[in-house]
Amino acid sequence: MGNTLGIGLHEEWSGTQIDAALTFLSAHKGEVSPITITLWANDVRELAESCSQDFACILEGAPATITRVATNLKTILTRLRVAAPQAEIIVTGPWNSAIGTFPITDPLYLQLESAMKRVAVDTRVRFAELFPRFNPQGDVDAEAAAICALTLVCVDGDIHLSDAGNRVVADGVWEASGYQRLIP
Repeated sequence: MGNTLGIGLHEEWSGTQIDAALTFLSAHKGEVSPITITLWANDVRELAESCSQDFACILEGAPATITRVATNLKTILTRLRVAAPQAEIIVTGPWNSAIGTFPITDPLYLQLESAMKRVAVDTRVRFAELFPRFNPQGDVDAEAAAICALTLVCVDGDIHLSDAGNRVVADGVWEASGYQRLIP
């Protein structure tokens, strides 16, 4: 079980995350909605690590990584929809926390976002676009400041979200959900 500061991040499970989710959904038929899914960061990290942070290698490997993320996302969303046909499913889009590399890496994240958004549309799920919130374009310093505020990368080198970042994601999910329409 992963943890931060000694606090568990999730329940323990054996096997894959999708199998754990499907088991949970099966045990709670019709009780789970919305389902949010964030799927991209480990693939991006694995590409960067396999390239030893070499940008030429990353640029060369990015198309295959983006395709793999999109393919995996489609498979997962299809399986979730079968397990929870009435559930609202919301995919959260990517953001770029690689301060100092934005001019090179932002276009790759935008390609990833576009591929993920296409899968969301094709599988009839909602998409929470987060890149503009985390990576405001046009001013690299403002972009770095946003990443420092919304992640822990500037505090302790941890790419996970700060409390402010979690609020931004929650706001993005809320907007994508369309639930505001239900409030009189």
